[in-house]
Amino acid sequence: MKKTRIIALSLVLLLSMAGCSTPSEPSAKFKAGTYTASAPGNNGPVEVNVEFNEQNLISVSVVSHSETPVISDSALETIPQAIVDAQSLAVDTVSGATNTSNAILKAVEDCVIQAGGNATDFNSASAATYEKKMTAGTYTAKAHGHHSDVEVETVVTEDSIESVKILSEGETYMLANLALTDIPTRIVDHQTLNVDTISGATYTSKAIVNAVKDCLLQAGGEENVKAFNTAVHETVDIQEKTLDADVVVAGAGLTGIVAAMSAQDEGANVILIEKLPFIGGTSMTAAGGLAVPSQNGSNVNDYVNFRVNQNAGIFKDTADDQFPDYSVLRTFGENAWEAWEYLVGKGVKHTLTDVNFHVYEISYATWARSYDGYGAPDVTGVVLESFADQFVENGGTIITECAATEILMDNDQVVGLKAEGNSGKYTFHCDAVILATGGFGASEEMVEKYAPAYIGETNATLPGNTGDAITMGLAVGADVYTSGFFMGGSGRTYVNDANRISPYADHVTPKSSLYVNPMGLRVNSEDPVSYTPSATYVNPDAQDYYWAVITEAEAEATGYTEYIQLIEAEGGTVYKSEDINELAKLMKIPAANLRYSLNRYNRFCRKGVDEDYGKNPDYLVELNEGPWYAVKATMEYFGTVGGLVTNEKAEVVNPEGTAITGLYAAGEASNGAFFNMSYCGGYSLGSAMTMGRIAGVNAAKN
Repeated sequence: MKKTRIIALSLVLLLSMAGCSTPSEPSAKFKAGTYTASAPGNNGPVEVNVEFNEQNLISVSVVSHSETPVISDSALETIPQAIVDAQSLAVDTVSGATNTSNAILKAVEDCVIQAGGNATDFNSASAATYEKKMTAGTYTAKAHGHHSDVEVETVVTEDSIESVKILSEGETYMLANLALTDIPTRIVDHQTLNVDTISGATYTSKAIVNAVKDCLLQAGGEENVKAFNTAVHETVDIQEKTLDADVVVAGAGLTGIVAAMSAQDEGANVILIEKLPFIGGTSMTAAGGLAVPSQNGSNVNDYVNFRVNQNAGIFKDTADDQFPDYSVLRTFGENAWEAWEYLVGKGVKHTLTDVNFHVYEISYATWARSYDGYGAPDVTGVVLESFADQFVENGGTIITECAATEILMDNDQVVGLKAEGNSGKYTFHCDAVILATGGFGASEEMVEKYAPAYIGETNATLPGNTGDAITMGLAVGADVYTSGFFMGGSGRTYVNDANRISPYADHVTPKSSLYVNPMGLRVNSEDPVSYTPSATYVNPDAQDYYWAVITEAEAEATGYTEYIQLIEAEGGTVYKSEDINELAKLMKIPAANLRYSLNRYNRFCRKGVDEDYGKNPDYLVELNEGPWYAVKATMEYFGTVGGLVTNEKAEVVNPEGTAITGLYAAGEASNGAFFNMSYCGGYSLGSAMTMGRIAGVNAAKN
């Protein structure tokens, strides 16, 4: 089984400390030295080294673990230092990483005992306190966020933080906005660095905190950072609220916003709720491309066949009885152009180009690449914000931090929805519910159940995508696609800021490389039309990856050598050899397979035609003279395929195929009908737009 590495859930910064005096003398006495212990975490043992002098615990470091990246990062980074700062095990665990937190605490307790300390006293010891003594003034610092540096200005007095101001940043529009406004306010209001991050904008939140921390260090040193680390425990007054509507839409990404607008335009009174603190969902990470039928919408057969066959990863007819639902796919094809025109009618600035993919003619529509001064992917946030503004101006209601929890039924008819969050506990009375709550990539349990081949793979979805539609749907008898997969499938040898901004392509590895799978075979073009790696590089019992093979001469000619050095410096996997057989041995693949793949590929390069996968001739460069590099490229996904089973009206159906009256679903909450073997570009936003519109119109008519 793979080590679990799923991205998604919201993390919280933590830690229990108090302020305003000199550090207290710890009660525990120790035998000076360094001790090692481990304790079971979420995925296996967490091992720590702890150093003591005779009076204090000097340092705690986690030396090995198999915990889930991102989910466990905050615990691994902050719990050790919190223990040292507090000289106590009485520190808060990290929300979302409780098992990892407790494993560190238990292992450190073991080390305390080995060092001759009193574990009981150390567990109950009061946190050490520190004096706030700064040089008053204005300080600036930068820290890296999701894909840009965030620069802050911090004004301090001798004992307080007067103000925190964002000077510059390049984070994703709208997705990061709340962090950029709220985190500085929280730091100043609570006089602490230990504030909760914004769910869905964790990296931006941490960047602000880290930059302010740097300012405090400039103002007076480490003592000040420790003094301004008091944990904030805010109490939220959750009120019971009851609201009436014709239609309630759960989930405010592209799917939910389009569904809400469409229902409203049909005359319905609509409430749109969103689990996260901001609207937009995973759609905001997209560049805005939607593949639709040709401009008059007449070539539906071509469009449907294009979708079926490109899904296979290569253009071959592989559709069979296992293809999820051809009728729903056809409905999508017949309505995609109308849905696009509907959005254009809402004022979308756009480009539209007719293109040919092999024998298929389609149109590729995108939001304008430059949109009110914003570029991709920020344009999607700008577009969705404009839609939401129109929805509210026309009488709609949007409630954020409001997660749908239960569908209310009267016999076989939907009569309402329950939801809750920081904004209250809600009971909505309505005639129809549309589930647009996204996929299940942020839930380890859901991935294990519905897409086990992807356990442990990186999924850059948002933390709200925990399969809520599946949970609520099953509770009212809905059918679910039981064989799902991750969509996206982009592999990268090195992740830089360009990759973080646009996670759908490798902006570093030269396309003149040769890609081979873990068996040493070429199974895909190095410049794919879309996301075919999501099918070709899946390894059910190991991490999804492939090798980029390139000569030293070509690496130098393309500027890739500097990235190879960075990859090696940051712990990536790079092999180099003058001999191709030796290279294969280092890669742990059959040498005959690598020789076969390289020889066949070089023959295509000499002919100028890739007979296997149709690679652009511009990138067909012979790799026939060593030394060669082999660089490991790991996979990253951005969503899931599966969810609730729906019909061509976007109605959720039960296992017998009967529609559940008043219940609709679209987007990642119900996208299993559209895919064959893999995800292909423009499909996610296209299906969200089209099926969201169908769901909204039909829900309003219900």
